[in-house]
Amino acid sequence: MKSRWSRLALLLALGALSLSLLAACSSSDDEGAAEEEATTAAAEASETAASGEAEEMAGPVVVEATEFALAPSVEKTAAGEVTFTLDNKGAIPHELVVIRSDAAPDSLETAQGIAVEDGLDIVGRTSQVAGGATEDLTVNLEAGNYILICNIPAHYETGMRVGFTVE
Repeated sequence: MKSRWSRLALLLALGALSLSLLAACSSSDDEGAAEEEATTAAAEASETAASGEAEEMAGPVVVEATEFALAPSVEKTAAGEVTFTLDNKGAIPHELVVIRSDAAPDSLETAQGIAVEDGLDIVGRTSQVAGGATEDLTVNLEAGNYILICNIPAHYETGMRVGFTVE
């Protein structure tokens, strides 16, 4: 009778061991599939970032204006419809003028304290925005070089100018 119980115990132990091995195999298959999905997702995210930072360029380009500088949130964006948000962090009014030009930002001709606009390819401009306020400007930009300026008297000359690229 002892051998009968021994055989039964042995069979039960082998059965439990078989179930454990089966569970371990299916668990590692699930983990392998999960790891593969995570690797694929990471690769796709990396490709998106490498393809011109499309996620970053999708939103508006925020241009902070202070006395006396312009600081865009990004240096470049994709061609097409672009929204600039002029965020006047200064105390006095500022404006944003978008000019298509290959010239250096500080090389525009000036007269009476402003950049001479005759002959410039001005794509768009905001109104004068009071200190602490914002204004959006949406323009259609082709690939190329641009200059962003504030052209209120003396502002361009005191440093409110920056280059900007559209790809």
